[in-house]
Amino acid sequence: MKRWHGASPTSSMTHIAIKLRFHLKRARENGVTEAELIETITHLAFYCGWPKAMSAIAVAKETFKP
Repeated sequence: MKRWHGASPTSSMTHIAIKLRFHLKRARENGVTEAELIETITHLAFYCGWPKAMSAIAVAKETFKP
């Protein structure tokens, strides 16, 4: 039986954070406010899970720093 040797959870989350930074930057350039973004992440937390949502909020805070 073959075993799947995919990416480790750590490298996968790093890849997700990199992609998220790109998309958050583009959202900001298109006029999305910080409050709208946090509301969206909170809503999505019920679908993707609270740990991922909390990680997304941390990335969002970095993106919206002045």
